[in-house]
Amino acid sequence: HDLVGATRLNAEIKSLQRDGDEWVVTLSGRLFAVEERFDAVAICTGVHSKPKVPTTSGQSEFAGAVLHSSEVTEASLTGKKIVVVGGSK
Repeated sequence: HDLVGATRLNAEIKSLQRDGDEWVVTLSGRLFAVEERFDAVAICTGVHSKPKVPTTSGQSEFAGAVLHSSEVTEASLTGKKIVVVGGSK
């Protein structure tokens, strides 16, 4: 899965609409405006719930950072392998 290629930073979602089996997302940024189609859309703002980071078996052996989306304040993820897990209510 090309998550890096599907990620748009510093973009405003102008519209999000269902079209058959696809989602049509209209985005705009300082230097671009584009309409893209996706099979699925994840809305991970975290603004409607209190941060909840459950513990899992083996987590104590993981050397990396475990963060809730509310703790990410900058987009300096270049060169890092990340995974985003979770969903809302």
